Amino acid sequence: MNSSMHEFKMISKHRMYDQYLVKLRACIKLLDEVEDTFSSFCSALDNTGHINLYDVYHVVEHTAYHLGQIIDRVQRLAGHRFQFVQTGLNEKALRAIVQQSLPNTQD
Repeated sequence: MNSSMHEFKMISKHRMYDQYLVKLRACIKLLDEVEDTFSSFCSALDNTGHINLYDVYHVVEHTAYHLGQIIDRVQRLAGHRFQFVQTGLNEKALRAIVQQSLPNTQD
């Protein structure tokens, strides 16, 4: 094996192990925490007896509104547009991902 290929393999191995694996593990841990949080939230909703979904959606929409404000200000201060829709993060794509991950779901 020539030295360039050996160097490429060594760099790739260390990047995958030292950088990517660490980030992947952190993401998986965060996803587990988010899933636990949503499970707790759903259990709390189930245990309330009567759920006023208008109030729940009001909180969600209010939070989304403030998130939009934060993103707007970060984009302005950073001088960078995130372009979520153009990069594939939009409601239609998210819905497709969710539908694919849930067995036997219907609209």
